[in-house]
Amino acid sequence: MEKLVLDKGAKILAGGPIMSEVCLAALDFYPKYKVLGLVSAGCWTPGWHKKTAKNIANYRYAFKPSGNAVYWLKTIIPMLKNIREKYGFDKMYVTIGDAAHAQASRRIVKGAATKQGWNIVGDEVHPLATMDYSMLLRDVKKTKAQLLFIWDHTPESLTMIKQWYDYKVPALAMGFVGPTDDPAMWKQTRGKVAYLVEWGGEAGSLPGQNITPLTKPFFESFKKRWGMEPRGAIHVPSYSVVYLIKDAIERADSLDPEALIRVIEETDMITPGGRMRFDKTNHQAIYGSDPKEALVGQALQWQDGKRVTVWPPKIATGELKLPPWMK
Repeated sequence: MEKLVLDKGAKILAGGPIMSEVCLAALDFYPKYKVLGLVSAGCWTPGWHKKTAKNIANYRYAFKPSGNAVYWLKTIIPMLKNIREKYGFDKMYVTIGDAAHAQASRRIVKGAATKQGWNIVGDEVHPLATMDYSMLLRDVKKTKAQLLFIWDHTPESLTMIKQWYDYKVPALAMGFVGPTDDPAMWKQTRGKVAYLVEWGGEAGSLPGQNITPLTKPFFESFKKRWGMEPRGAIHVPSYSVVYLIKDAIERADSLDPEALIRVIEETDMITPGGRMRFDKTNHQAIYGSDPKEALVGQALQWQDGKRVTVWPPKIATGELKLPPWMK
């Protein structure tokens, strides 16, 4: 980042840093060099907006169009309630990778699920990069859990899903499972991601969605340009941030950082994933469940080789289906 500013003369940095630890550290970089930083990919830690809120005058150069784990869980928790009420389920098994963001998600989900009437029949933290989940899945069967909630960002977490499918574990698998929002996963796993409900990050990147008038044109243009469908997370905010910058420069009629900060704070624009506005107290983009009011997240389920949006209801393209081995 320093090289981009000092050697290339960059005034605006957009995209990453993706890793939470790095994007938190970068917050002190922007005011040092008085450059704008717009994080549109990853950096899902709520620590980002908590840090900026403590001293927004100092951190005013930073904006974050990407979502965060707090927003995601606010959308996932009502989905858990819907599943409980629709199917009469009451037994949940929670397993997470041993990472800080996963631990935080685990605490929030367990607390909210318990209030909804779920019994947490299993609660397990597995080491990152675990390659065999057979013992864990046997335990899930033993507890008679009806829902297996997973939060693990690592590529190795895909092994859990393949074993879940092979063992026909009678519990709906859902959560955030590393690479499974990728359109190549069906072919790569030979269909073993079937019926997995995966949190797909920022909405606007899945087949059949019609969230705003920009959603379908973005999706089709991406397919034409790259020869594949976009993944779930990252793509829409990273696409939108370019238009955000263009819009800000035109409205400010300037490249002066202070002028750009003022107009970006007033942003109110439609994107493929909903309505983009920023919380002026922390410069985090606002996410919710209604694309007319905010940007939204998305949950997908793999059905017959396709990624079907099943939550939230206002952007859903299909209904959630239980694995046939649960019936």
